[in-house]
Amino acid sequence: MGSYITFTVQHHPSSDNSHLLPLLESTNRRFIDDGRYAQDIRYLKLWIQYARHVERREEIFSMLGSREIGTKHALFYEEWATALEGLGRCVPTSQSWWSADCQEEAGRRHISTRHTSQSGAARTA
Repeated sequence: MGSYITFTVQHHPSSDNSHLLPLLESTNRRFIDDGRYAQDIRYLKLWIQYARHVERREEIFSMLGSREIGTKHALFYEEWATALEGLGRCVPTSQSWWSADCQEEAGRRHISTRHTSQSGAARTA
């Protein structure tokens, strides 16, 4: 799934992503309704790579969440939080935002620690 994309990135580096975006979009859309890939970390990473290159990345994560794609991985929530932070939006800190689906305890601790350190830095600034 991702080997052709990796090949494209390595052999056709482009600052405008003219080759990469259509490839990521078509690959992601091809498997969007295939339940076998819904919680596949490789598929999630392709969506994250795509989201990093589009303007409305928060909508991508919202759509992925509603379709339950990648929601059992802490990486999903970390990247979504990063997208929201990049827009200057508040990141939900309630357990209900991610604990219902996210099954990686280490990831939860990382998110909590990251949020706590950012909140403390914001208070001291």
